[in-house]
Amino acid sequence: RPELEAPRPYREYVAWLAGRDLGRAEDFWRRRLAGFRAATTPELPPPAAGAPAERPNPRKVVLPREDTARLQQLAATHQLTLNTVVQGAWALLLAGWSGASDVVFGATVSGRPAELPGVETMIGLFINTLPVRARLDGNPPAAAWLAELQRQQVEAREFEYSPLAQVQRWSEVPRDQPLFETIVVYENYPRVDLGRRGEERLAVEDVDDFDRNNYPLYLTVIPREALTLWVTFDEARFHPDAADWLLADLELLLSRLATTPETPVEALCWIVAERRRERLGDRRRQSREASLDKLRTLRRRDPRGLPAADPKA
Repeated sequence: RPELEAPRPYREYVAWLAGRDLGRAEDFWRRRLAGFRAATTPELPPPAAGAPAERPNPRKVVLPREDTARLQQLAATHQLTLNTVVQGAWALLLAGWSGASDVVFGATVSGRPAELPGVETMIGLFINTLPVRARLDGNPPAAAWLAELQRQQVEAREFEYSPLAQVQRWSEVPRDQPLFETIVVYENYPRVDLGRRGEERLAVEDVDDFDRNNYPLYLTVIPREALTLWVTFDEARFHPDAADWLLADLELLLSRLATTPETPVEALCWIVAERRRERLGDRRRQSREASLDKLRTLRRRDPRGLPAADPKA
């Protein structure tokens, strides 16, 4: 029979929370978010007019194992976490798609304080979502910029208990507007082998899950031998092609970070911005051509015999 130790009661965490100094947390978040006044919104195309509400959602890409190994080597060489590298790539992606050099997105944290004895065995709600601010001024090499991003994340770890609603109030973003519209979820769960020694093993296959939140765009990262990236988006707000574009650009950024970490961050943002302009330009041209084709078809069918207009008009 399995013999498990009794978990520490969740009320101990609630008591720990009650003893936190919200004044220090407020001072930290006010300084961290000072000067930021509007959510970072990527310039993505809207859904097609009359498109059905249900869309293929989310979209996924699995990095080759060799690319994942290079990213892990990058993290080890520069004393970074893989989570920081992915968050940095997401910040660069948002900058390229929004044109902003100061971006904020949300990131989930485990919320289990290391100083609380037995916290890993407690059962209850700990996870929290907090803002990550990334500035792309000064044009440093990507590796140095990632190191600074991680240093800021380490500072913020002390205040992971901060309620997001309070952090929003402490920021300079108007209260009727969101602090951020995209989040990164790094699902670094421990792997558990459910099998038994010998021939008989328990296998779990064909697992599906349903994940939904109130953010219009979010990235889920599953770090295994091959890094898996999921982009989930609001199908009522964004065209489904946008998710594929973002994944392609994110994969490119991660590859550049792994192979050329000395590249200046402005150069990486410029690459994404150029790809964005090309895609949006092609889409606008296709939309104009489709509208003209539709107009020509309607005029050919017009029973009143109206003169055809100049198609270049």
